[in-house]
Amino acid sequence: MLSAEIEDITQPLFGVDMQVGLTVRYRLQDRAGKARWERRIVTRHTARLGEAFLGSERLRYANEGAARENIAAFLRALGAEARAGGVAGVS
Repeated sequence: MLSAEIEDITQPLFGVDMQVGLTVRYRLQDRAGKARWERRIVTRHTARLGEAFLGSERLRYANEGAARENIAAFLRALGAEARAGGVAGVS
């Protein structure tokens, strides 16, 4: 079973460039509930003024970008661990 818990998200109230930080804890457990793999992943993404004029839209872009980058980092970390043989049953 895979679980992902958002531990922290930092968002600006206003600004020209909007940078969002996202911290997610990923856990992989076997059928018995034993933790097989756990990792905290922190990512940041900045949406620039040229991407959207409205601040609320830039903030949404920054949130989406931070989430995309976090998921990609999770998949890279899990894949590297599985290739190294560190996570049994994951391929």
